[in-house]
Amino acid sequence: MKIKRVSLFLKAIPMSMGNTCSLDASIDAAEVVVTRIETDTGLVGIGECGTVAGYPASARSVIEGSADLAAAHLMDMDPTLIGAVNERLLGVPGQIGALRTGIDMACWDILGKAEGKP
Repeated sequence: MKIKRVSLFLKAIPMSMGNTCSLDASIDAAEVVVTRIETDTGLVGIGECGTVAGYPASARSVIEGSADLAAAHLMDMDPTLIGAVNERLLGVPGQIGALRTGIDMACWDILGKAEGKP
């Protein structure tokens, strides 16, 4: 099994009470980065990584700085070899540190599906 596509997208999560922080103006929805990994066998894994307090600027910086870079390092790797995937991403510049959690989660999702586990 090989990784053939890595996609990142934003998901807004409404916050009933809102949030204010010195990083940005008050927000009423947090944004998280959702990671989608597709394999050559058709299995798809989904993961999610949080960002600094869910602030939109933080989430967008993860996507803008990492999507192509992560994909370039992961193409044709076996996503079920989770340790190897994480090792490959160590030391990669940019926002990969934040994104690694979503990639790790997506790989575990693929492994579970490959083994027929929920």
